[in-house]
Amino acid sequence: GSCLEYGLEYHLKNFIGALEKGIPGDPRFPERDNEYIDKMSKQKELLVEWLEDFKSKLGEYNESQETIDECEKALELYSSVIDSVRIPLMIQNARNARQKDGSCLEYGLEYHLKNFIGALEKGIPGDPRFPERDNEWIENMSKQKELLVEW
Repeated sequence: GSCLEYGLEYHLKNFIGALEKGIPGDPRFPERDNEYIDKMSKQKELLVEWLEDFKSKLGEYNESQETIDECEKALELYSSVIDSVRIPLMIQNARNARQKDGSCLEYGLEYHLKNFIGALEKGIPGDPRFPERDNEWIENMSKQKELLVEW
């Protein structure tokens, strides 16, 4: 049997259609971009698997070339669409990642930087009545710096 559930024509039509439509790109739902990349990667793998099987069985015949070209064209489209968004998306995912996602930064990079820079700009408390607060502030800033370096 074929690894393409509904056959090549159906798979190519949906695969190419989704690639031409492109990544969702809705900033309110960044997870949809990741789902799109995952879905398209799976579709590509199925197409590659089908194409390799097809080539091994029928690739030697001239009549098979049109089908091979059609599949390879779809795979080129995949590369041009997905490769152009994959790295920026990976960077954005890393910046947005929180501790629950495996990051060392509790609420992501933007939040960490905003609070860290804000605290540095505000400066050391410097209240002579509570010198221990200065030490706590320095210790906290050192921890924040270490987290940023680790990230």
